[in-house]
Amino acid sequence: MRNTNREGLTSLCNFSFFPFPFSKAYAEFIEHQFGNDVIYFEKNNIVVPLEITGRRFFQQIKLLAPPYHNEREIEAEELKYFLDDLQNTLKKSGDFMRIIQQHPMAFTSEKPSNSSYCQFGTYITYLQNKSEEDLLNTFDSKYKKAVQHSINNGGTVIISNDSLNEFYSIYLNTCKKANIYYDSLTYFKNLISYLPNNTVTAIINDAEGVTIGTAFFIFDEHTCYCTHAGLISGSKLYGGMKHLHFEVMQWMRDKFVKQYDLTGVRINSSNETLHGIFKFKKGFGGELKQGYLWKADLIKWKCFLYDLLVLIKSKGKKHKDIIDQEI
Repeated sequence: MRNTNREGLTSLCNFSFFPFPFSKAYAEFIEHQFGNDVIYFEKNNIVVPLEITGRRFFQQIKLLAPPYHNEREIEAEELKYFLDDLQNTLKKSGDFMRIIQQHPMAFTSEKPSNSSYCQFGTYITYLQNKSEEDLLNTFDSKYKKAVQHSINNGGTVIISNDSLNEFYSIYLNTCKKANIYYDSLTYFKNLISYLPNNTVTAIINDAEGVTIGTAFFIFDEHTCYCTHAGLISGSKLYGGMKHLHFEVMQWMRDKFVKQYDLTGVRINSSNETLHGIFKFKKGFGGELKQGYLWKADLIKWKCFLYDLLVLIKSKGKKHKDIIDQEI
C-alpha cells in the first residue's frame, strides 16, 4: 500500500468510474474551502481519498469516501484487510497522529482493528427502471398519502441552483433553532462553483408560492446524497418535504443516477430526536445499508497532548463527534 497524489495513481485511467469524492474538482474544492490537501491510498487498484487536516506536528487524516475498485465499493473481508493495511501504513509513516471520524457519506460496512466506532447506516432507494408509480409505492402508506396531498393542494417543487439563497435562509434558520452546526453560504457557493454538474438545490412552495422546505444535494452517476435540509414549521401544506424528495428522486432517475441516499441514520440510538430522524427516513421505503463510523489514534502521546491543548483552549468544553455521542 502507498500514499500518493492523484497523478501517481496506477488506476487513474479508471477514475471516470469513481464517485465524486475521488474527482480532481472535489479535491480542489477541499483545498480552496478548507486549505487542506487530498491524497490517495492505493493497493491492488483499490483506492481511497483522504483529506489531511491540521498542521505539521498535529496532522490528522480522514476518509472522504469508502474504498473503491473501479465501479465497486469493496466490502466484507476485502474491506477489512484494506482498512487494517491503511491504518498500519499511516501509523508506520509517523506523519499523522490520528484518523478522525469520516463524513457520514463515507461510512464503511466494516471497521479496522483497534479503532473506536459506532454503528451507522443510511437508507437507499434504487431509482433506475422505476416509474413514478413504482417510486411512490415504495413509500410508507402515510408518506404516499402525504405526497398526494401536497400535489393536490398546490405544492410545487423547484429543482435548480438558482434557488440557493432561498434554500440557505431556511436551512440556516432551521439549524439555529435546533442549536446545531451549520455550513456557511460561501461553503455552498464554492461547492457549486467546483462541482456545477454534481450539485443542485430543491425547494417546495405552497399554493401561495411561499417556500416552506428546502434541501441540497450532491450527486454523480452512482448516488444522489441529500446532505442538508431545512423546514419552516406550521405550514398548512401537509407532506411538503416528502413531496420534495419524491420529485428529486424522479429528477435524479432521469439523470441516470442509480440510487438516492438520505445520508445517514444512527443505528439503535437512545436519543429520541435521532430515533425520530431514523423513523422519518425509513418512511421513504429505501433499503437500510448498515456499517460503521470509526476513528483510530495512531500516535497516542501526540493525541493526548493535542486533546489536552484543545481542552484548555476551549475552557473545558470537549468537542464530541458522532462516535463520542454514541459510545
